[in-house]
Amino acid sequence: MQVPPATYDKAMRRSDSDNWLAAMHKEINLMSEMNVYELVPLPTDRRAIGCRWVLEFKEDLKGGPAFKARLVAQGFSQVPGVDFGKTFAPVAKSASIRVLAAHATVNDWELDCFDARRVFLWGKLQEDVFMRQPPGFERLGPNGERLVAHLLSSLYRLKQAAYDWYELLCAVLTSLGFVRCEADYTVFIFDHLDSEGTWIICIIAWHINDGLAGANNHKFLDQTKSKIADRFGITDLGPVTKYLGVQFVRCQKTRQLWMHQEDYIVYLLQEHSMSQCNPVSLPMDPNFPFGRPTDVHPHIDDLDTEYRKLVGELLYLAMYTRPDIAHTIMCLAQNNSSPEPCHYTAAKHVLRYLAGTINLRTQYGGAGINPALHGFSDSDWASCPED
Repeated sequence: MQVPPATYDKAMRRSDSDNWLAAMHKEINLMSEMNVYELVPLPTDRRAIGCRWVLEFKEDLKGGPAFKARLVAQGFSQVPGVDFGKTFAPVAKSASIRVLAAHATVNDWELDCFDARRVFLWGKLQEDVFMRQPPGFERLGPNGERLVAHLLSSLYRLKQAAYDWYELLCAVLTSLGFVRCEADYTVFIFDHLDSEGTWIICIIAWHINDGLAGANNHKFLDQTKSKIADRFGITDLGPVTKYLGVQFVRCQKTRQLWMHQEDYIVYLLQEHSMSQCNPVSLPMDPNFPFGRPTDVHPHIDDLDTEYRKLVGELLYLAMYTRPDIAHTIMCLAQNNSSPEPCHYTAAKHVLRYLAGTINLRTQYGGAGINPALHGFSDSDWASCPED
């Protein structure tokens, strides 16, 4: 597939410029429908921040290239206290996702996932933010004066975009009777009797625009998703099979759930050119955790960046489905400030271990419906009965 253009000007000089222009028009029309901004003269005491087009190819339903254009703000030019205030917004903790999945499995709940569409465009700005008009779509005022976009809603890459979206999310779920969990501010709980005297429990965890919901009542869960969709658009993905890159294999008859990240491990092995590596049986050598003093290590360009990136990728695995590498990653992370080639080699040793244990899954439920973590499995998940 071709490399997408980096800017509007470069897109207009390509042979497929008509496709890119159509994608930009679609984005502009969407923003007009959602009343994202209005055109006004720039106040004399204010400065307009910049914006740019992010253009990329995505795969359509037929497997061909689809042209996508997204207008993003250049938030790096925002001024604290003028263009933005609060910026922090929480995301779901990995422990919350695991607990919700385990609880739904053991109690035979519905477990669905969904994602919000155009997530940051729904949040309403509390500050006056002025932005230059989108490249290629500039318009003048009635007297020929220059206009800028006065943002009414959040826009991608604004510093406060995630915070405004989270505020809206809290307001919507609270209006539906959910209560925010104090242990994790992205988990919302509904725990009430309905009009028919049935006890309804529903737990929703949010990670930016990705939602995971478990409920003991299928009808209530469908109604909740419908009400959320009425407030902001969502794509209902049905029973969870993949969430935040974590894959789920579930057997409701035996109340078992297997979580794994096989696709992610394959990606890591390919990224680091280790798809054909020789596997090892331990994530770290207990006698020589960072290799022998006589070992010779290859030169790594920008070792600090490459090492921290790899440790971060492995940490993501340890947090969700591979606790067997948690201690090793902790040891590796202690060298983030000043890594040496031997540390990078030790990190790639973990990849060799993952290559040999790629079929391991974290299992919940089963074995007499034990609510605790059952352990790893590399065969039971494949032979579970069909629902």
